[in-house]
Amino acid sequence: MAHPLPEADGPHDDYNLVKEEMIARALYALPAYFVDNAALAKILKEMVSDFKDIITRTGDSFRNRDGRQAMLDWMLYFCSTARQETVEITAEATMNTTFYKGEKPRFTFILYTNIHPGCHKKIRPQASSAPFGQDG
Repeated sequence: MAHPLPEADGPHDDYNLVKEEMIARALYALPAYFVDNAALAKILKEMVSDFKDIITRTGDSFRNRDGRQAMLDWMLYFCSTARQETVEITAEATMNTTFYKGEKPRFTFILYTNIHPGCHKKIRPQASSAPFGQDG
């Protein structure tokens, strides 16, 4: 396992933040970094193997066995407007393709009537918390 550089052997710059010094002193070129990074990529890929949209967004990172980049891709995906757009498109498609054709053991009328309000909440989540008559 790699050990951090002793103070005397580390970079001799004045750092404004501890984070900057830690990044400068990190040993990114050692084999342990690449092994850990590949292991992280494998673990993350196994976690999301059932979610096609996430695999699509982080495919390059998984192909390169770059776990840290996969995490950055996820942060961008889940914290940006792209995620909300994907949710909206999926919800609209669900509303457009769901029809009630009579009672079935796994698709009852109650389930059918709950689909549309659930989709509308996904499309406009802020509207569900706004007072009646206001668009939030």
